[in-house]
Amino acid sequence: MRQSLLRLNHHAARYVRNQPVAPPNPKAIHVFVSKAIGGFMSFWICYRLREDGQVIFGLKHPWEH
Repeated sequence: MRQSLLRLNHHAARYVRNQPVAPPNPKAIHVFVSKAIGGFMSFWICYRLREDGQVIFGLKHPWEH
């Protein structure tokens, strides 16, 4: 049983104990696009709260506005 489990493990990523984890190094375009999408999403949420905030929080029925 143990031998078969060891054979299945040969494709796993190498893990070295007590070593620092290497942070990923993303490309500049990926950083820019992720910040742009995050900013757009934040502004969209603020816009929807301004338009439908009372409906979202249950202060007003959707068919009343």
